[in-house]
Amino acid sequence: MTDTGRVRQNNEDSHGQRELADGTGLLVVCDGMGGHESGEVASRLAVRVLLDRVGRTLPADIRRRMFEALLEANEVVIAEGRRTGARGMGTTAVAAMLGPKSVHISHVGDSRAYLVRRGHVRWRSHDHTRVMALIDAGELSEERARSHPYAGMLTRALGHARMSDGRPFVPEVLDTPLELEGGDVLVLCSDGLHDLVDDPEIAAMTCGRDAEDIATRLVALANERGGHDNVTVSVAVRGHVGAAAGDLEGHGILPAGHEQADIAEPTFDGGIAANDDAYEPVAHQAPLPLARKPFQPQSVVEVAVIPDVPVSRVSRGVDSAIAFVGGLAFLAALAVLLSWAFLQGSG
Repeated sequence: MTDTGRVRQNNEDSHGQRELADGTGLLVVCDGMGGHESGEVASRLAVRVLLDRVGRTLPADIRRRMFEALLEANEVVIAEGRRTGARGMGTTAVAAMLGPKSVHISHVGDSRAYLVRRGHVRWRSHDHTRVMALIDAGELSEERARSHPYAGMLTRALGHARMSDGRPFVPEVLDTPLELEGGDVLVLCSDGLHDLVDDPEIAAMTCGRDAEDIATRLVALANERGGHDNVTVSVAVRGHVGAAAGDLEGHGILPAGHEQADIAEPTFDGGIAANDDAYEPVAHQAPLPLARKPFQPQSVVEVAVIPDVPVSRVSRGVDSAIAFVGGLAFLAALAVLLSWAFLQGSG
């Protein structure tokens, strides 16, 4: 589901889903940037490239296919920006390749993937933003990140040849797939959702609901809280343990009642004036980097009850306790010394 929100006049988000020939399912969410039309073109073009490129049979390694697809999408968006003169044109991307018992994740920017199990966030992708770099360095808490001046500033995006540190563009692909259990829920979303809805709330919204209901409720909640940005949510729910690899539709990975042609086409709010139906495939021989360990939150229950106590306050409390005990020890020693002096004088 995608929605323009309550503030923006156009929707720069795009999403797509497709069942591949090997029975796996591919979900993609992209959040465009660069202003009216440019962001829409970038996100829609990236979705088309990813659906096509990941769907090719070679290479067999899923990680390699996702990595090369993001490299190709990056080059295609860069080329479109040069062709149209749209400076700053770009998009985030998050993609999930769903098998019967596992899911591969790749992403660029701050569009997220969540794995929710029994109402707990078990795993979350790692944002490519300035504030996340500060969180990693221990200089900023997640609670304060949303109001930080760097909030929303990306360190990498499709449509940019280099990342913010000057290195050549590199997408992130998880080095190992996430293992799935029956009832697990996968949520892909743009920042229009996670800017306004906390991780525990996202997890709680998945309990006992099907994929369509979850997506509808999440989008509605973001809009109720102001809807300051476009919001897009793509949801997959894994069915019973041992589901057949090709039975994606029956287990919530693909919506029921859609033909293959409909599944392969992304859904948008409004049209865009761009011929993005065709592009030149790009061959890549770049090495596949190992993804860093992703952000792994605690369960939502634990997150909800642990107070946010500043380290400085804890340190001051420990120092005070040490000083108090030391003072008592000093007074006891002084009392013993005076008693001994008194007894000596009396003798």
